Amino acid sequence: MSEFVITGYDAQRRPIYAEDLTEEEKTTAVESSPEWKKFSEKFVVNDTTRYLWKLAQIDKIGVDSSVDDSLKLLRDILRSGGIISLRTIKSETGKVLLDAGQYEFEIRLAEPEPQPEPEVPRDHTGKPLTSSQLEWRNFAIWANDPNTTSEMIRQRRLTDRSFAEFYRRSLEREATETPSTQFRLAGQSQTENKKSVAPELVTWAEEFRRTPMDRVRQQRSPVMNPFGFEAYENNLKAAIAAGLVGR
Repeated sequence: MSEFVITGYDAQRRPIYAEDLTEEEKTTAVESSPEWKKFSEKFVVNDTTRYLWKLAQIDKIGVDSSVDDSLKLLRDILRSGGIISLRTIKSETGKVLLDAGQYEFEIRLAEPEPQPEPEVPRDHTGKPLTSSQLEWRNFAIWANDPNTTSEMIRQRRLTDRSFAEFYRRSLEREATETPSTQFRLAGQSQTENKKSVAPELVTWAEEFRRTPMDRVRQQRSPVMNPFGFEAYENNLKAAIAAGLVGR
């Protein structure tokens, strides 16, 4: 435990007392200081750092240094960027603890900024897609890419069983959905032919007339729109038949 000792006298010859800290208390005081906080933020603090710091204290300010002396040394090290020149330091038995030379405290590298979590794809109900759903989603994105040709699709169907199954299911779905979509948009049923035009077909035709021709060609192309060109063609034929768009 620390004690108070006389460190001098004032003008009236009254003794001046100061607390005589133990080495452990001195270490605690130093490592609780703003100087040590800056030091630990700039340099890596590990066993090697503490050993070099202890030898720097021995060489620069002695073994019985005060807290103020240690804080001043810390400020000097911070100003020098962690570089310090030391003499050869030996133990009481004469063993060399450190050869004379220039030493440098290891600078702490900046912590990488945390990366935002990738957005999880979800279905229309808000549930995250399963691995198989994600795979088919990627298949659809690739197949509908304007740079994906029909030959590329054919080759992948031959070499990728999962994609081949996805492609087959897509064709089956279009085969069952296209007729009903065609008749609904045309205002017809499969058993009767009505003269009235459904509002949905009118809306589709209006959108068609606003669509640039290069976009229309993309929609009608089996290469650029392999999973939707048939439905687009059926809607176009129905609109032409109803006289909503020209041939």
